[in-house]
Amino acid sequence: MTGSEQTGERDTHMPDTSLNVYQRHLIACQVIDSMPWIKDQSNPQYKSVPIDAMRAGVRKACIAARIVHRGPSQMDYTREAEIRKDKNGVEVGKTFRYYGEAKFHLINVDNPDDIMEWEVVGEAMDTGDKGFGKLESAFIKNFYKAAFDIGEKGEDNDSYSNEEFEQFLAAKRAESERAHAAAERGKADEDEKHRIILANLETPTVKAYIDKHGKDLTQWPILDVYQCVCDIEEKEGKSASSEFRSGEEIKNAEISGTIIPTEQEMASFIDVCGAMPAYKETVKGFKQSHGAMSSYDLSYDEKVELYTILKDMGAVQ
Repeated sequence: MTGSEQTGERDTHMPDTSLNVYQRHLIACQVIDSMPWIKDQSNPQYKSVPIDAMRAGVRKACIAARIVHRGPSQMDYTREAEIRKDKNGVEVGKTFRYYGEAKFHLINVDNPDDIMEWEVVGEAMDTGDKGFGKLESAFIKNFYKAAFDIGEKGEDNDSYSNEEFEQFLAAKRAESERAHAAAERGKADEDEKHRIILANLETPTVKAYIDKHGKDLTQWPILDVYQCVCDIEEKEGKSASSEFRSGEEIKNAEISGTIIPTEQEMASFIDVCGAMPAYKETVKGFKQSHGAMSSYDLSYDEKVELYTILKDMGAVQ
């Protein structure tokens, strides 16, 4: 065995310049197959192949096959922030999650119009400002694994078929659309409550709330906005809202049997509680366990269950 074969730097004859990019890609794969970190993954240290080893190996293979790779390009990614708390519930920082997709190309150096294209997904997390760099590295590593069939053992063995890739994108788009629709519904509902309050500024009920919270309705606690509208209807004898009943009315529903909360009432009330520190984690955990972005994504029975939990915790006064 020659020294070059032992190090994975096997001598390779210069490819015929008439070879197309697919034939050159095959040569590159053959070169990579001879490298130690590909051949000896029984060694635990190779369960996750370092990106530097992949980069060096792919570079040698591409030189041997007379192809170059370009990317990541056309990156489309999302950045999400999650607040980290200590055991006492005190905020100690944020973790940023990046995920998305990008494109890569293999190019025949003797015929630059002869190109292969890949689409890959990637994900990275960081607590500082290095998240995007980590995402870019994830794109590159996933491209190497997909393009040159580099397998890894262990938890980091991720592969994506075209079907899985499309499912990933569809799920993210649907998640974004649900969140946007829920936010729009919540904003429209709040605007309607503000309109009702502004139309009744001269009533004793609204004046009492203004004395307590000021004239800027956007600074009122959201539960008081809803309760004020209910009080206008109850105390002033005006038809303020048929879509939302007071917390006390809903609380007494099971006892009296005369008032049954509507789905809209429960959804609105759950979303309101989800914005309050005392109930935020309960609402968030329930939604996550049921795969929901907002209370509007929950079934009727799930809304009833979550509403009952919040009521038992004291959310309804």
